[in-house]
Formats: sequence, C-alpha cells, structure tokens
Amino acid sequence: MGNAALSIFLGVLFNYFFNPSKNFFSRRINTLPLQIGIVLLGATISLPYALNVSAEYLPWVSFFVIASFIAGLILGKILGIHQRIAFLLSSGAAICGGTAMAAVAPIIKAKPQELLIAMTIVFLLNAIAIALFPIVGSYFEMTNFEFGAWSALAIHDTSSVIGSAVTYSSESAQVAATLKLGRTLWLIPLILIANWIFNKQAKAAKFPRFIIFFVAAITLNT
Repeated sequence: MGNAALSIFLGVLFNYFFNPSKNFFSRRINTLPLQIGIVLLGATISLPYALNVSAEYLPWVSFFVIASFIAGLILGKILGIHQRIAFLLSSGAAICGGTAMAAVAPIIKAKPQELLIAMTIVFLLNAIAIALFPIVGSYFEMTNFEFGAWSALAIHDTSSVIGSAVTYSSESAQVAATLKLGRTLWLIPLILIANWIFNKQAKAAKFPRFIIFFVAAITLNT
C-alpha cells in the first residue's frame, strides 16, 4: 500500500490508542512534516510532464475527479455520514487516497478517530484492488492501456495504482502513472476548497502557504 500511506495510518493508530499529551513532539510540530512531504511530492513532478498531462488527459481526469468527489459527498449525505468523514472519504476516493485525506484532515479539523475510519476503509479497498484488478483485467482481456487507465482511475493511493498496473504490464504502469498524476494535481484545488468550506466562518481563513511551495517545486523540477 505504500510506505507513506502506511506511515500515516500507523501515526493515526498511535494517536488514537495512546493519546499523547499536548507537549508530545508531534503535536508541537503539528502538520509541518506532512506539508513538507506534499512539497517534496511536487519535486517529483516535472513542469513539462505536468503540462503534458494537463493538456492531454486532465479534462477527462478532472471530470472523473469532480464527479467522484460530488457523488461521495451526496452519498454521505444520503447515508447520514458525518460531514468530515464524508469529506475525507470523498477526497481519498477522488484524488489520491491517504495522501489526500491526510492533507485535508487538519484543514477540516478532522478528529483522529474520523481519519482512522476513513484511512481504514481506503486501505482495505486498496488491498483488495491490488489483488483482484490484475485477475479481472486478464479475465476481460483488457489491453495494456485499458488496464492502466482503469487502475489509475479506480484505485486510490498512487503506490497501489502502480503496484496493480505493473503486475499487468510495464506499459500499463506507464499509463497508470501518467493518469494518476492528473488526479494528484487536484490536491491543490482540493485543499483550497476544503479551506473555504470549513473555514469560511472564520474571520480570516488562512491560505495554505505550502501550496505555493508545492507549485514552486513542480516548476523547479524541470
């Protein structure tokens, strides 16, 4: 499922079961490591590659992301799921799993229990997808491109997407990585939307400044 996602999950478990004091070092530094991690994620994306993906695939990927996100929120409303949990699940399912949920959790002021629930659901779905997707793809005789696209759009975490696609073929992995990047780029508007929805009642909602560094990292990595 990916070391980063697993680390986030273990951190949530630690906080939930041990409830460290306010003086615990991780509480003092708050979400700084996560913000640094997101900036470093931008450093792995080159500007030409991002622009190429944006021009060729982003319209279709964007439609999928927006439709999935809205559908998740509506379904959460219908099922009576708490707004924060529904937002976390919708973010993870639409964009990039645990990374997206961890990025918006402090912005929407999600409780550790809520993040744990959302993480657990997404991780279980990822584990099932890694095992079953190659089998289903082979059964339906999908082409390498079809399987790569399916994996990129249907599986949440990036590492799980690549793990599933590379099992099918190297070409599928390349397609999956490219399309998944289009979903990952939606982290920027997601964080801005979350900040606006959940902090609009505040006198002055803070702009997530690390987003600027995220974009700068992409620009510098050419």
